[in-house]
Amino acid sequence: VAAVQALHLAFARGAADLGLPSLPVHSGLHGGSFTLTDEGDVFGQVVNIAARLQSQAEAGEIVLSRATADAAGIAPGSLRDLGARTLKNV
Repeated sequence: VAAVQALHLAFARGAADLGLPSLPVHSGLHGGSFTLTDEGDVFGQVVNIAARLQSQAEAGEIVLSRATADAAGIAPGSLRDLGARTLKNV
């Protein structure tokens, strides 16, 4: 979670340093098992869930699953609960 927060900040700073407008960055996080190919491609249900969560995020937001928040030890009170969501093919 901290790495993705840092990525959001670095992306905006990098664009500003180059005199470019910052694009709206939004992220989705979910943890679990996945398959990594020799070419560096990542496959698995965890990737699909993260992508679905990303589609729920507005510009500048990071949306993560409850399981990921729990695994990261993030206190529920420090997050905004978006409520239960239905995600395609999940």
